[in-house]
Amino acid sequence: VVQEIRAIGVRAESVQADISTIEGVDALYDGMRAAFGRVDVSVANSGITRMQPFLETTPELYDEVMNTDLKGLYFCSQRAARIMAEQGTKGALIHISSNHAEGTWSNATVYAAAKAAVNKLTKNMA
Repeated sequence: VVQEIRAIGVRAESVQADISTIEGVDALYDGMRAAFGRVDVSVANSGITRMQPFLETTPELYDEVMNTDLKGLYFCSQRAARIMAEQGTKGALIHISSNHAEGTWSNATVYAAAKAAVNKLTKNMA
C-alpha cells in the first residue's frame, strides 16, 4: 500500500507495532510522530478473529482477541487524542468495527463481544 501511495506522488510511511501491548501502542505513535511530526487522524482498524466454541474458549484466546481488538483500539485512540490535544488539533478518531457486533455467528463469542464493546466505546468517547 505504501508503494502504491508513493507511486501517485504522496508521502507514505509504514510503522509496524503490536497494539495488544501498551509498549506497542507507544511504538506506533512514537513512530508516526517521528515520521510526520504530528497526528491528525487515527484509524483503528486492527483486529484478530479466533473462532472457538464458547465452552472451549481459553483465557489465552480471550486475552489475545480482547487485547488486540478492544484494548489496542482503546489505548491507540487515547494516545492519538492526547497528541491531538497537545498540538491543538481538531483531529479525527475513526474506529472500524464488524457486523459481529450486532449479528450472531457460532464460535465467535469473544470476537463478537470485543466488536460490540468497540461500538459502545466509540459512542461513549464521542
